[in-house]
Amino acid sequence: MHPVMEDQLHLLNLKMAAWSREFDHIFHIVNADAALQSVARQHNSTSDVSDFIQTAGPHIKTIIVEALGRRAVKVEMTYGPLPDSKTPSSPIALTFGVVLSKHDFKDTLDRGPEANTAAASKFRQFWGDAASKLRRFPDGSMAEGVSWPATTESEKRMICGDIVRQALRRHAAIGKTSVVYVGNLWDDVLKLQRVKFPPQMPVRSPTAEEYFSQIKHLYDGLSEDLRKMADLPLNIVSIRSTSPVVRSTEVFPPIPAALSADKVQAERQPYLQTIPVQVVMEGSAKWPNERNAVARLKTAFQLKLMEHLKGLDYFVTVADVEALRVWKAGYCFTVEVVYLGEVPLSRKVVLPDGRLKLEDTPQFLILKEKFDLNPKLASAIGGVVGQDESFGTACRIAKRWISSQLLHHYVPDEAVELIMAQIYVRPQPLETPAVPDVAFLRFLSLIATHDWHKSPLIVDFKKDMTHAEIAAIKADFTDKRKSFPLMSIITHFDATSHWTRNGPSAVILKRLGLLAKVSLLTAEAGRLSGTAFDSKTIFRPPASDDWDCLIHLKPIIAARRHEALDLTDDVLAAFQTSTDHLDNSKKKLKPIKANKLPVLDLSHGNIAKPDNRLLLDFDAVNEYVAALRETFGELAYFFVDPHGGTVVTVVWKTAQFKTVVWDGEEECLTGGRMTEKEEKGKRRTALKLSPNIAAMVEDFRLLGNGLVWHVEIRPEKWRI
Repeated sequence: MHPVMEDQLHLLNLKMAAWSREFDHIFHIVNADAALQSVARQHNSTSDVSDFIQTAGPHIKTIIVEALGRRAVKVEMTYGPLPDSKTPSSPIALTFGVVLSKHDFKDTLDRGPEANTAAASKFRQFWGDAASKLRRFPDGSMAEGVSWPATTESEKRMICGDIVRQALRRHAAIGKTSVVYVGNLWDDVLKLQRVKFPPQMPVRSPTAEEYFSQIKHLYDGLSEDLRKMADLPLNIVSIRSTSPVVRSTEVFPPIPAALSADKVQAERQPYLQTIPVQVVMEGSAKWPNERNAVARLKTAFQLKLMEHLKGLDYFVTVADVEALRVWKAGYCFTVEVVYLGEVPLSRKVVLPDGRLKLEDTPQFLILKEKFDLNPKLASAIGGVVGQDESFGTACRIAKRWISSQLLHHYVPDEAVELIMAQIYVRPQPLETPAVPDVAFLRFLSLIATHDWHKSPLIVDFKKDMTHAEIAAIKADFTDKRKSFPLMSIITHFDATSHWTRNGPSAVILKRLGLLAKVSLLTAEAGRLSGTAFDSKTIFRPPASDDWDCLIHLKPIIAARRHEALDLTDDVLAAFQTSTDHLDNSKKKLKPIKANKLPVLDLSHGNIAKPDNRLLLDFDAVNEYVAALRETFGELAYFFVDPHGGTVVTVVWKTAQFKTVVWDGEEECLTGGRMTEKEEKGKRRTALKLSPNIAAMVEDFRLLGNGLVWHVEIRPEKWRI
């Protein structure tokens, strides 16, 4: 290819990459030369229509702008080879980018002019008699209108695609197959697999947004019922929830407990997530100044709450001394009475001489996060959700991507929500995303390009920070860099980046940036390609030989197996033989097939009165990996996808694998070996400790007894 042509193609690809993050919807008109030539002839008095695409393009754009109407804020057009084309001689495509109106683009009805007017006649002519109908609207007026059938949220996000196809078919004779409309690329990564829901549950799109709406409605109803209590000695100040389920940012909605403990084995029970609710009582001199007395008073309030709720068609049980389990429509809310004065009380420490000392005790830090910081975060994120409907789904996609890259444990969910919030509260110079897809691309771009070492991410939820205030935050960050986390996210209610104080580490942060960069390039190319694109590609962990050990778990016991990315009828684990011992011996393994995993049938369960014997908030895989990290975290990284992952990837921390002399005082979990040495003519025995790999691998099996299928090791690549 000529260098000039190469440069032109490169510039075109750069322009299209920027388009991918700017426009909410992108579509291509391909293989429609005859139709475009016809449009060009209609608008060109000369017979020369050799450049028919350039001639027809503006007229096609006019049709699209009129068809979309108030749904589109901006429509742009370009033409040339598709970005995945290898040469400029490839077929030329017309490509359109649309910035959508976030308030209007999902409307299922386009209202036209009032009946019996010239404008109504023009409107009917544009859409045709079959589409445009005379309708009576809620205000009593009669007007033309076009209805676009869509039931679920996913379908509503693609209404604009239906509008564009119909308008182009009617006014330019361009068939539906020639319009490649790109949208809802990553809806399927949020889809629960092999689950049959109760018939009374709402209509479910792949993203299950309707379920979050239902849970929010149930939460609002519970809050209202709690506020009706009138016989309490103290008033209820507020009722709040810090759960990402309520603010619609949890990756998957909780599964309703339409199960019976008699019909499902405990080890095969699906993950049942509870939703925490805090009932905040007013401060008063009636509260005692001693924490044990406060706990007893809170228990008394909880008994009152239980009595009240049982009379309002709630199924209520006692979870523990601190919370009630309140069931409604199959979902479990854990209701806890909160006294905010308990937070400063937890700082009091009694010295041996009886004096009081104030210090940041572990309990204080826990309560500070639970009752102060988490509610502030929930309120701020909830505000963004209320303003932008796509935010919740965008957060869920981003969290799913983090989990699929096996980094969930090392990158906090709160950090993901805060980074995504930055995309929405400060989108300039672009428009605020109207759809989750483009928000996710901008999330990847921010992760890949932000210099975390030199600058914090400042999320201005209130949108009122001045340039001077931002400059002061950055200056303070630079002066005190070592006191801030590697990934620092600053807000008006958190100046120390509380949620990232324990990670990610430098190694994880670097890997996160590299993965985001590669995923962004792949996603943009797929979104702009104009051909079939496996959108799940970037949600599969990259193939790598950097692992030292793989712990394969039994899928049937994975409580969150229905959240897996690729749960199909194919063989999940095709290991007929595998290295399972340090001597490289082979062990015959029986493959596990997905079609042997039972469908989770919730269609016949009793959601009005759930079985109280069901395990709540229990995930055997999560508990097992947590035990591994607690026991061997100093010697290895443990990576797993919490959403249906059944393989734990182990990477040794080789820097920690050093032989040391043991003085007999410190506890050691890695094993050791005895050696003899001469010292000043005297023979004495010293104990040298080195990692006992064989014992560790055996412990992997023992800790996961009943859960671990087999352990695959690669001793040939170890450098220990």
